[in-house]
Amino acid sequence: MEGVPDRRTLEEQLEIERDRRRRVVAALLSGAEARPATVPPSPWGPLAAGLTIAVAAVLVVAVVTLIRASLPGAKPAPRPHPSPTVTARG
Repeated sequence: MEGVPDRRTLEEQLEIERDRRRRVVAALLSGAEARPATVPPSPWGPLAAGLTIAVAAVLVVAVVTLIRASLPGAKPAPRPHPSPTVTARG
């Protein structure tokens, strides 16, 4: 609350500040201890993920192509073309 004078004694203010500093130091120390335990990602992870996505995309395209080819009416009817006529030579 701004504008309201702080009614705490100097000792209470010092204790509050000490407590805040203890919490900050504890948080920093626990964070410093947690960091070495984490393992950085290997360079093979993104490559493996990219290959997996590419293989999945190829499989989807192949399955869709096979399904579309197997559906009845998927192939257009052949257009008639003129056949050579046999003429009798006499």
